[in-house]
Amino acid sequence: MATDLTKGDQQISASGAWSTPLGQASRAAITKVVEQLVAGLPEPKWSAKIVDVRDGVVYLNAGADGGVSPGQVLEVYEVQPALIDPDTGKNLGAPDKLLGEIQVETVQAGFSTAKMLAGGGFARNNVVRRKA
Repeated sequence: MATDLTKGDQQISASGAWSTPLGQASRAAITKVVEQLVAGLPEPKWSAKIVDVRDGVVYLNAGADGGVSPGQVLEVYEVQPALIDPDTGKNLGAPDKLLGEIQVETVQAGFSTAKMLAGGGFARNNVVRRKA
């Protein structure tokens, strides 16, 4: 495949050959590099949020589609206000305050329910993470 584009006194050309041995080798090398880059990335931490707490039942915004399963023990955190560097004004992140633990009881496609195991004061927007 090849293309030429001419506009005024400028000319741009591009070509590619995916079916040639060189094209196939290039594609294989690029694929291998991308796989190695992805493998070297840290795995993102799983988290969800509390949607509501009703009559002692904690409702989460993650269900079967989010990898939640019955019996899982999760930690509940309250995100504290952001830490702002006084010299640069840069947001350094926000610390978390551990509030307690919950255990998943029922799982639907888009949400799940859990019972409180320890702690309390759970509220909407608290973050939940898998127990380490």
